[in-house]
Amino acid sequence: DLADFYAAASTAAVTNNLLFELDARNSSSWPGSGNTWYDTTSNNHDFSLVNGPTGTTVSGTTAIDFDGTNDYAQIADISAFPHGTSAISIEAYWYVDDLHPGSHAANRRFCLSKTSPSNQHISFGYTMDSTNVYINAQSNAGGNMGESYNLGAHSNVEGAWHHTVMTYDGSVIKFYQDGSLVHTSSSGKQMGNNTANIRLMTNDPSNGSWGNWVDGKL
Repeated sequence: DLADFYAAASTAAVTNNLLFELDARNSSSWPGSGNTWYDTTSNNHDFSLVNGPTGTTVSGTTAIDFDGTNDYAQIADISAFPHGTSAISIEAYWYVDDLHPGSHAANRRFCLSKTSPSNQHISFGYTMDSTNVYINAQSNAGGNMGESYNLGAHSNVEGAWHHTVMTYDGSVIKFYQDGSLVHTSSSGKQMGNNTANIRLMTNDPSNGSWGNWVDGKL
């Protein structure tokens, strides 16, 4: 789907085998109001907007704005969602206003997460320490995926649009940031599996202070 962001407008984006695609720039996906973010594929995997995320435009890009307090989007478990060593790609074009480090378990800022209090299927986005921010993919309770790549200072991702991508072919994990391949691992790690909701811009709002809501746009 890189063609959406980096190629000429006449270049068709890759749409084969998409499980879902949400695009606030497309009025058929986000009509500008309401609590539903519509899937552009024929799978009809529409997401619910929880606690009032709203539409906005930043640097000419229409997006959904999440307040970093309790906003997120979600859909119930999709049986076709990959697990184990099944291939998967996760792609987000997002704008983090503020990483807000410092509170309980506040090192997680995920664009996509599929977790529950009992186990974690897969989560992808940013993690951080007091100095640096990392692209991160992790899974446990049946999986052993745990990959990170250091993007440097928090200011390298805050306050600007970034295109963050993970691909996994069953053994090799790759991370891309803004169109560049930045990390490759062939350590043979895999994802766990569960029946938790798929959520965007949060970690696990069902598990108390582990919500880790993202203050930003998607």
